[in-house]
Amino acid sequence: MRPGEGVFTTGSIPRDVADRLLATLRRYGAVCRRDGARVRAVATSAVREARNGAEIVRRARTRLELEMVFRTRGGPQLEIVSGREEARLICLGVLHGRPPHARSLVLDIGGGSTEVGSAVGEEPTNLWSVALGAVRLTGMFGTAAKVRPGRLALLRSYADEAFREGIPGRFAHPRVALGSSGTINAVVSFAASKGRSVSAKELSRAVDELRARLRALAPDADPGELVPWLRRQRRRRLVAIVGHEPHLSSLVEHLLAGRRGAFVELKKGGAWCSRSGRARSRGG
Repeated sequence: MRPGEGVFTTGSIPRDVADRLLATLRRYGAVCRRDGARVRAVATSAVREARNGAEIVRRARTRLELEMVFRTRGGPQLEIVSGREEARLICLGVLHGRPPHARSLVLDIGGGSTEVGSAVGEEPTNLWSVALGAVRLTGMFGTAAKVRPGRLALLRSYADEAFREGIPGRFAHPRVALGSSGTINAVVSFAASKGRSVSAKELSRAVDELRARLRALAPDADPGELVPWLRRQRRRRLVAIVGHEPHLSSLVEHLLAGRRGAFVELKKGGAWCSRSGRARSRGG
């Protein structure tokens, strides 16, 4: 539910975002009470950095009665944790069941921060937290819509510098990296040729492809720039493209006839779907 929305540009969690957060906690609390679960409730990057973070925690404790929902033995009912502790908690879940001598790297890309840990077996050996996340970078660099090459290069330079400062240059790099979070899942799903794992080479190729696709998906881009990528997606059961006019019509015309014309009009916006070699479009 993106609790970091607005935090990294204004310094505070907006009222409507806080209300969504509390509503989500209320629903989780109902499930915990139903199942009799013991839960440690922690607030991470967004609340950690927000000027009104303490107020959010107070509202959660008093209005939602989290003392009855999230029970711990002798500890606080809802706590703001450090980046290092956040990384440790992530490792506890990700590393569970790993062979005793297996070396691995744990990576979790969140909304406001990225947590990294090196580990042997189930035990983390080093923990880091870097102030980089999907929501933070989207807000800071205005990348929610069209991203021009210059802006993308600036973002990547910023991220590279943050990782250089936040993580030592010399530490053992294991052969296996374990990722958690929705962002990692989306990247691996896009990059992997099969299954839920991806090689470093596949990941690098996917990053380059995403950069090229960002240019191809710009509203004023030549529709022909997207065609090579679409052809490589034949293994996918469904490809859907949603856009506004007149750009989506131009793309559909190019896909159907190889040229731009005036025979497709999707009004204000529309969606184009290609399934198993057949295509359909809907306008609205």
